[in-house]
Amino acid sequence: MTISFLPLTPALPVSVLALPSVTPENANLMGRDALSVPFYGTSAHGFTVPAQGCNTFGLQTLGKGFVLNQNNVQAQCDLMDAAAGYTLCSIDSGWSGNGGDLSGRLVPDTSVFPDLASLASHLHSQGKELGVYILPGAFSSDVGVTVQGTNIKLGSLFDTSQPSYNSRQTFDFSKDGVQQWHNSVIDNFAAM
Repeated sequence: MTISFLPLTPALPVSVLALPSVTPENANLMGRDALSVPFYGTSAHGFTVPAQGCNTFGLQTLGKGFVLNQNNVQAQCDLMDAAAGYTLCSIDSGWSGNGGDLSGRLVPDTSVFPDLASLASHLHSQGKELGVYILPGAFSSDVGVTVQGTNIKLGSLFDTSQPSYNSRQTFDFSKDGVQQWHNSVIDNFAAM
């Protein structure tokens, strides 16, 4: 699996699914009318096109029947026309379990995404990229786990002067072990 970090354009609403040439036949996954490409004009950052992909957050928050799982995400992403530049398919929160692995790293919830690597391979074969949403920091509950390849406890790396957010704790980046933990997170994604 190839991991690449793609810059997002915050001036554009990434949660809007922007698809060219969408018809009612291929867009009616959720029992609604065909989606249309909104016109944005020029953004504050000089962009003149809508977001070039989709993020599941918009679909997840609608509450209109979209169920977040691997099959539905793949079906939605298959609708994007990579030749027209619509190449980023991003999964928002809900793809991972409610805790880290033995090293405190995010892992897919296999009841929702049984084989995230095969989804990535499927999208790559179409010239598309897969993105996954991750919160910064590590789970507060993983305070006692050891950073892979070290004898450093994850909790010793937390910046306790900062409040936790959504069960996540930020790091004190001046401490030895923070970079090693982040390297292990990337290695874990690459091994999926």
